[in-house]
Amino acid sequence: MVEIVDCTRNLKPFFQSKDPRLSEGITYCGKTDTLYWIDIYKAQIHRIQNFQNGSPSSMQSNYGVVTISQENYNERLFNISYPKEHSEYKESIGVIFPNDNEDGLDSHLIYFGSKFGIAQYNYKSDQWGYIILYSSCPELKLYGHKLRSNDGNVTPDGKYIIVGLMEDFMYDASKSDKGCVLRVDLNNQEITMMVNGMKIPNAFHWNQDNSKMYITDSLNFTIWEYEYNTIENRLVLPHRKRALFDIHKYNVDFESPEPDGSDIDLINGLLYVSVWSTSQIQVYDIQTGKLAKRYLLPLNTPRISCCCFVGGDLLVTCANQYITDDEQLSNNNHDNKDVNGGCVYRIENVTQNMFPKRSSKRSLKF
Repeated sequence: MVEIVDCTRNLKPFFQSKDPRLSEGITYCGKTDTLYWIDIYKAQIHRIQNFQNGSPSSMQSNYGVVTISQENYNERLFNISYPKEHSEYKESIGVIFPNDNEDGLDSHLIYFGSKFGIAQYNYKSDQWGYIILYSSCPELKLYGHKLRSNDGNVTPDGKYIIVGLMEDFMYDASKSDKGCVLRVDLNNQEITMMVNGMKIPNAFHWNQDNSKMYITDSLNFTIWEYEYNTIENRLVLPHRKRALFDIHKYNVDFESPEPDGSDIDLINGLLYVSVWSTSQIQVYDIQTGKLAKRYLLPLNTPRISCCCFVGGDLLVTCANQYITDDEQLSNNNHDNKDVNGGCVYRIENVTQNMFPKRSSKRSLKF
């Protein structure tokens, strides 16, 4: 029996930024007590410092947002020129990899997957630069500029970034299999293709002993399980992947129930999945492969995009109904504004507070 938690009436936006479009990638850093999320389309990084230790009244003063563009790009940071030959594409941010070190040093630095590669932003200087470009991957030399970062994580040992790429906004990802999963070695400046031929690769997790890796395949409505070699940080016989969760099977009433961003509860063996277009967070049992629980969120925000634990609470992002500039422009003459799309929700007491200082992403060693 699937448990239903109905939040449709009482759940209100916890935080709303100005004109959000595609809020995503929500991430909590336990050591620095910082909550991050991104707006993919607007190439923004949102941050709330002292998230748990600060008072509710200080939330707004602890909040800040930065926008990535060519204007604040500094090619001298890593000696990489901005790829101006592809200026027809706008910047975007698909995933962040926070610097969550024990001593809290360098917390002004944050790493992220952007339009053309992996980059670093410096909060002190308000400048950023690419550390490595996706075009350095041999398989992406011809069409890598047509892709953008979508989601990612850091390998269990902290040495590598795992990042998923999909086709950019101007293309129809549902008609393409150019999406892929890359392993990025920043220290040795190497990019390795792990999985090719996907539409929208999404959230990445590992099981308790890191012997299994879970990769979300959004437009195939599937979360795959792969054997994982922790010594070599690679998938073992990736063609032998197993369909761990069939999301469409549990969402037959929805036309396109795409599993999006997620967070994992390794203590109880549960995966909390944001399911795009359904207004739901769905909880799946890793051992049985079955749906265990549904959290029903307000129906006026169907585009649930990502979630992460902060203590025992679940923080959730969603997207606006009108993401691109063209969609916003065409809607300007209508009264049906999407006032909550793009907000952050907070579902309280989802679990007992088993993760008081847990970070939702692993810390990168670079």
